[in-house]
Amino acid sequence: WEEFARCEGELEIGNLANCVVGCAPTLEMLKTSETPLVNLSEGKFGTQTGLAVATNPQPPNCGNPFGTFDEVGYDNRCRPPSGLGPAQGEIESCPDSTPAPVIPTLAPVASTLAPVLTPTSSCEIESQIENIETKVENTEMKVKDMEIKINSIESTVSTILSILQTSTPAPVASTPAPVVCADRTDSWELNGRTRAWCNWAKKGEDETEIIRRCSARKLEDDCPVTCGDCTR
Repeated sequence: WEEFARCEGELEIGNLANCVVGCAPTLEMLKTSETPLVNLSEGKFGTQTGLAVATNPQPPNCGNPFGTFDEVGYDNRCRPPSGLGPAQGEIESCPDSTPAPVIPTLAPVASTLAPVLTPTSSCEIESQIENIETKVENTEMKVKDMEIKINSIESTVSTILSILQTSTPAPVASTPAPVVCADRTDSWELNGRTRAWCNWAKKGEDETEIIRRCSARKLEDDCPVTCGDCTR
C-alpha cells in the first residue's frame, strides 16, 4: 500500500516518466498495493488491450454486494449533471505509463517561485511552462546584473589600492627650533680677564657706551640682548 500511495503521489504531480497529470493508474500500478484476482471479460483495462480474458470470471469476495448500482440496489448518486456526460468516443490513450524508479525524496528547498497549480489541460501546462521559463530568464538577468555590479566594485577597489600604493606623500617642511635670544649670566675669560662680561657691558653710561663695549670685546654673540643683536 505504501508503494502504491507513493506511485499515486508521483503520478498526480507529474513526476513519472511519460505520464502527464490526469492519467489514471495502469493495472500494473494498481497491483503494487495488493495481489488482486483479475477477471477481464474483454481483455481490456482502460486503454490497454490484449490482456488475458477470463473464461469463467468470478465475482470478487467483497464485504459489500458486487455489481452495478442497479444490480445491487444502491441509489446511484454518481450520475453527472444534466448535459455533462457520459463521455463520447474512444478513451484517449496516455503515453507509456511504466512507473519510473522511485528516487529518495530530498529535504524541501525553499523557493521564491509562486506555487504551480495542477493543470487540467495541455494549454494550462504550456502556459505554466512559459511562466516558469520567464521567471528563470528574469532570475538569470538579475544574476548577471549583480555580477556586473560586483565586477565594477572590485575594479574600483583595485584602482584605489593601486593609487594608494604608488602615491608619494607630500614632503613635510621641517620647522627649525626657535632661537632664544638671551645674555649669558655666567663669567668667562677674555684676554686674560675673567668676569661676567654681559653685566660689565650693561654698566655703560649710555647706549653708545654699551655698544662700544660690546664691539670692543666682541660680545654680540654672548650678550645679544645687551648689545641689541637679537635680530640676527
